[in-house]
Amino acid sequence: MTSWLSTFAIASAFLLTGCNSQPPQKPEDIEAARKLKAHIERMADPKQAIPEFIADLRSKVRLADGLLIVQSYPWDYRVLPPTSSWVVKCGLALEVSFGTTVPGDGGSPPDETAVQLYLSPPFGNWCESVAPAIGKEVQLILNGH
Repeated sequence: MTSWLSTFAIASAFLLTGCNSQPPQKPEDIEAARKLKAHIERMADPKQAIPEFIADLRSKVRLADGLLIVQSYPWDYRVLPPTSSWVVKCGLALEVSFGTTVPGDGGSPPDETAVQLYLSPPFGNWCESVAPAIGKEVQLILNGH
């Protein structure tokens, strides 16, 4: 499954192993570079990426006893009515936001819960393919499927 944390960890490993001009020497560095390359190739192809995003979405968002349960982070659960508004955002990140942005006294944070599925999606028409598929999956979840 892909999450912001795993994407960050993989990118960090890549940056750490790619900072010098020499190819990785240790077997674990070579394996990390191979996994990163395979991950980037998978994520660049919407047909391969969408099932991973759907699995990640379903691990973080579910309908239970008539309530929408959203886990943004391992330590952060939100319980919302199933009629909550939602939006799929795809630009600098691929995420689904649930709830509403409530104008407050200026210092209040928005009453919104976001589930990040991917950080730094590829440019081009990638979002055009991926975002609607994620939106359809959110609708299925909200309909109890």
